[in-house]
Amino acid sequence: MRQLLPDTYLRKWELEHLRRDFLQEIRLRAGKELMITYEGMEQVLDEHLVSKADIEQIFQWLCGYGVYAYQEEIAKGYITIQGGHRVGIGGQVLFDLYGKVNHMKYISSLLIRVSHDIADVCDGTLDKLYRGGKVQSTLILAPPGCGKTTFLRDLVRKVSDGNALGTGQNISLVDEREELAAVCMGIPTINVGKRTDVISGCEKSIAMEMCLRSLGPEVVAVDEIYSEKDLEAIKRLDGCGCAILATHHAYTFEEFSRKHFGKEVLKYGLFDRYVLLGRDNGAYVVRGVLDAE
Repeated sequence: MRQLLPDTYLRKWELEHLRRDFLQEIRLRAGKELMITYEGMEQVLDEHLVSKADIEQIFQWLCGYGVYAYQEEIAKGYITIQGGHRVGIGGQVLFDLYGKVNHMKYISSLLIRVSHDIADVCDGTLDKLYRGGKVQSTLILAPPGCGKTTFLRDLVRKVSDGNALGTGQNISLVDEREELAAVCMGIPTINVGKRTDVISGCEKSIAMEMCLRSLGPEVVAVDEIYSEKDLEAIKRLDGCGCAILATHHAYTFEEFSRKHFGKEVLKYGLFDRYVLLGRDNGAYVVRGVLDAE
């Protein structure tokens, strides 16, 4: 918990007793009640109002009292702190002379999304994702907060290190938001496998092209694909024989298949397997694995 909030606030808001394993989100809004998502349930802590000063102090602390060093990330609307925890930022957006987002000020809300590195979450489905000793291109589908990133990280680790179904494969991990590998000063602080190369802090579509040109991957892993640029980059990876491990927001496969993005993915046959995740009683669950065939 001490990675997420200063000790003074953990005591002030009576959060010291919480187990980080069960905590998904902390929401801070100026002038509003403190909210947390714990064991899959939203809790409104009516007795604790969050002030603008609270948010300013906590944001400075999260940035290690060096906000300037995070300017590029802040311009994207979030920062990632050590441990892979992502902090979404609400406030006033500032633009440069060319109309590009330059910075944010008057920060009025923070969403701290707690990263969980849980080992072996993909073990029960691993045998369905392999063929001939190689992992197949797999898209992980789930609503927000149902463990897509956690599942993908564990899958990357298992494929990279090798397992009973196949020898280790060279993986290029695209970590745009620096959550998957919790990169600090260019070095992953979470184990993502011994044959994994990480490109962090770069737009996904550009990073996928860089991987293909320079790192010689057998597998490329990427979180939260959704744009036309992502789609085009994945097509090129598929055309070069790379397996792709990725995630996408969707509540069901039917919903995914109705989206324009989903229709294009299915049209070009970019994935061999679809893993459907959900949550029951606060726990991540695999609802099914679909074979594209």
